[in-house]
Amino acid sequence: MSHKRPTSTPLISLNSSNVPRALTCALLCGVLIASCSRPRQEESSASEAPVPSASVSYGDKTVLSFDLSSGAPESTDAGGLFGIPPSRTYVGLISALKDALDTEDVGSVYVNLGGGSLDWARAEELGRLFEELREGGKPVVCHAHAFGNSLSLFVARACDRVWLSPAGDVETVGLAGQVVFLKGVLDKLGVQADFLHMGKYKSFAEQFTREEPSPEARESLTVVLGSIRATWIDSVKKQRPGAEGALEDGPWSAD
Repeated sequence: MSHKRPTSTPLISLNSSNVPRALTCALLCGVLIASCSRPRQEESSASEAPVPSASVSYGDKTVLSFDLSSGAPESTDAGGLFGIPPSRTYVGLISALKDALDTEDVGSVYVNLGGGSLDWARAEELGRLFEELREGGKPVVCHAHAFGNSLSLFVARACDRVWLSPAGDVETVGLAGQVVFLKGVLDKLGVQADFLHMGKYKSFAEQFTREEPSPEARESLTVVLGSIRATWIDSVKKQRPGAEGALEDGPWSAD
């Protein structure tokens, strides 16, 4: 009398069809474990006060240096798997600048704007703090690789001196807007977009129902860009009278 040896059924059979699934599950589990095991870093803590990128002492005064060439993340989690120190976040940057206002040892501030990008809110806040530092007798010097239509020049408007790399340029040549229209793609797919349109200046549905902007949508976009441009120029003119003409006549080389 013969007995068959019992066999066990594996939970996952590693054949050609489910190997990718198994690898994907393993990778996801690894990422989840790593993210859960990393200790959460708080935005601010008493043990790690906000600090500048570097500082140099001249006599009895200190020059604070801040590097914004790579931007300033909003939170410590923006640094990926291992995070970044709270002092390198945007919150840490603002706290350090505010501390410099009340610190007698700080004589001046140097800011490397690099080629990093900033949004309007941050550019406005940084410019206001630079202006307060200037009024408090603490000169602010800004450096950038180039100044274009980005907000780096909007920030630098409040600096005492603005430096430009020898190979850089100032390309303040105006703003432009770009809108993507998907009607042609939807037509090829046999899909017809159906929207309830109310108001001739409500143009959201146009990107699905038209192949170009309507006159009203074009007018609206032009007005918005013109308003942004005017705000940008007026803010620079307020801090540096006479500079608006040079901005309108660009581009300019570093020479």
